[in-house]
Amino acid sequence: MRKAMTIILTVAVVLTVILYMNRASENNETTQAPESGQGQGFAQQVGKKAPGFELIGLDGKTYTLENLQKPVVLNFWASWCGPCRIEGPELVRLYEEYKDDLEIYAVNLTENDSVEKAKDFSEEMGFTFPVLLDEKGQASKLYQIQAVPTSFFISKDGVITDQIIGFGKPEELAKRFEKLVKEAK
Repeated sequence: MRKAMTIILTVAVVLTVILYMNRASENNETTQAPESGQGQGFAQQVGKKAPGFELIGLDGKTYTLENLQKPVVLNFWASWCGPCRIEGPELVRLYEEYKDDLEIYAVNLTENDSVEKAKDFSEEMGFTFPVLLDEKGQASKLYQIQAVPTSFFISKDGVITDQIIGFGKPEELAKRFEKLVKEAK
């Protein structure tokens, strides 16, 4: 049973990456993985200041990473992403547990999705944390998003302390949420 679930999740992640890359190329803006030694690659972002952005949420408010009062989990996702659908309920559960100590910004890749689908997905999942709309791909480019979901764990000082590229298993997410909160105290 575990082996079958692992195979299914692996296939889902691969398909999600392929779909994301296809959608990006439809917009004539494929995102390239950085060449080794160039700029901030995936793992090279940990320990660095989180790139700033300004995005509008589904609630109409503007969100940035400036003047953080508490740590932030920045989760990039799309409504068409199968693994995002699996990860969503765990984010909701963890937010309920840690909402006094951290914030989640759920960044929808709206450039390759739609506001309507983002709204429907977030309502279906029961997101009570801010859902941000990356309509021009600004944030996904700054964070070099290659796969969804991808989560960045950002200290209240604005430094990326950890990340998960792809689907975060519940126990992995829980461990990283707990670590982020402990580091903030």
